Amino acid sequence: MAGWPGESKARHSRRFSNELVEKARKVFQKRTSQKLTNEDARKMLENLTGFFRVLHEWDRAQAKGDADPSRESGKSSRR
Repeated sequence: MAGWPGESKARHSRRFSNELVEKARKVFQKRTSQKLTNEDARKMLENLTGFFRVLHEWDRAQAKGDADPSRESGKSSRR
């Protein structure tokens, strides 16, 4: 499976313990008829953490924008 543009192979992470990967594989396996490997589960965990990282960044950006008085009624101070 190909990565995202600009994503380096070095980013292949070992931040998840083997125990967590195995548990995740078992959970994901229940939801598919395809045989999943631990590497499949590791990639799924990477995708899930990336997804929630983006949601968190959007939430922080929105909260920052809401607190910015120059963004009154969604209008930018740019002209």
